[in-house]
Amino acid sequence: MGEALEEFGETNELPMKLVMEVTLALDELVTNVITHAYKDGPGEVAVIVRLADGVLHAEVIDDGPPFDPLAQAAPDTSLSLEDREIGGLGLHLVRTMMDEVEYSREDDRNHVRLQKRYG
Repeated sequence: MGEALEEFGETNELPMKLVMEVTLALDELVTNVITHAYKDGPGEVAVIVRLADGVLHAEVIDDGPPFDPLAQAAPDTSLSLEDREIGGLGLHLVRTMMDEVEYSREDDRNHVRLQKRYG
């Protein structure tokens, strides 16, 4: 996915920082779907990326069980690494790096929509 986003970024003359942040966010979301939603069997994941009016829109769609990543508590980053709960940091990065993150459940699919302004 990283190569495809890099090519998309180059084609559309997007800032490399933007491409790297969106790539990291999408990698985190897709990895979570594969690791958690499909641990007992296969499923489908789609990633859609588009540009409109100075905003990069990305969407991850999966047919796994309902899971709202925005409903998860943010990790306590003030704790030392030894005292922190395992997990949650990737979703925290997604929330903080993107300008907007939305979740919905439509037609038995999870939809996570990201927006990142540029330009």
